[in-house]
Amino acid sequence: MNKKGIVMEEIIFIVLNLIFFVVVMLFIVNSAGGQVVLEQKYAKEIAFIIEEAKPGTAVYLNMGDAFGKTKLAREQVVNIDDKQNQVIVKLSSGGGYMVPYFSDVDVKLEVYGDVLFMQINKKEATS
Repeated sequence: MNKKGIVMEEIIFIVLNLIFFVVVMLFIVNSAGGQVVLEQKYAKEIAFIIEEAKPGTAVYLNMGDAFGKTKLAREQVVNIDDKQNQVIVKLSSGGGYMVPYFSDVDVKLEVYGDVLFMQINKKEATS
């Protein structure tokens, strides 16, 4: 009876270790060459463009590699939160990656194929 208990404990230990390592490997594979890196890259790049652009600037950004790795509609990938001044890039149904910017500008986004078009204008004063 004692040997069966020890064998069962060892089997449970091995199974739990295998499950843990599979989950860790899936996380590493998704993080290393996938959506997480692209979300961070484009969120930071777009925030930097917004910060450095003068009002009236139009920018075209090729995002073909990011659009190729998502199942979301292309119009849902990049969002601008005007109230909190944040760029949000989301390539999966999860939360995405957010980067704040400090410029007080109005950003209009449009997607044409693999290209993101950004029109950066002076924010209109609200009374």
